[in-house]
Amino acid sequence: PADERNAFDELLDRTRESEDLSYGIVHDTFYELEPAYADYYQKMKKTKCWQIGPISYFSSKLSPRKELINSSDESNSSAVVVEWLNKHKHKSVLYVSFGSTIRFPEEQLAEIAKALEASTVPFIWVVNKDQLAKTTWLPESLFDEKKCLIIKGWAPQLTILDHSAVGGFMTHCGWNSVLEAIIAGVPLV
Repeated sequence: PADERNAFDELLDRTRESEDLSYGIVHDTFYELEPAYADYYQKMKKTKCWQIGPISYFSSKLSPRKELINSSDESNSSAVVVEWLNKHKHKSVLYVSFGSTIRFPEEQLAEIAKALEASTVPFIWVVNKDQLAKTTWLPESLFDEKKCLIIKGWAPQLTILDHSAVGGFMTHCGWNSVLEAIIAGVPLV
């Protein structure tokens, strides 16, 4: 029934109450990225709004975290990734990552693999561990370590995007990925 309330409804109520009592609202974005929306939001909320992002990028620079969070796979380590990137020319590598929650059907993974292979561009491809368990969709030719690095699961994304060898980012366009790529100056595909 429509009159039933859940924990999310309660959270929204508390958020609205907090906003009403606040001096303003802080956002993890920057004005130049979305000026029309920032102006609209401030007008709609009738309060001060500050765009102070991207927070994730600068917080990682101020307080470096271990790059191997919850990872037992050596291909994920920053050292392995940087070593691989160092072997490639400036802006020659395509970084491919669709985030941690995206799952593609095997047919679509096979098509992505074929396209990457046909591109002749060196690339780093982050693939979810459960999808990599079945490698029937993965062509043997992609295992050429000179051309590609396949990372299982989590990847040190900021380290990759900050490297001079990376010239493009094929992404699902999640918010953190977009902000991190913009700050690193890497074009998004």
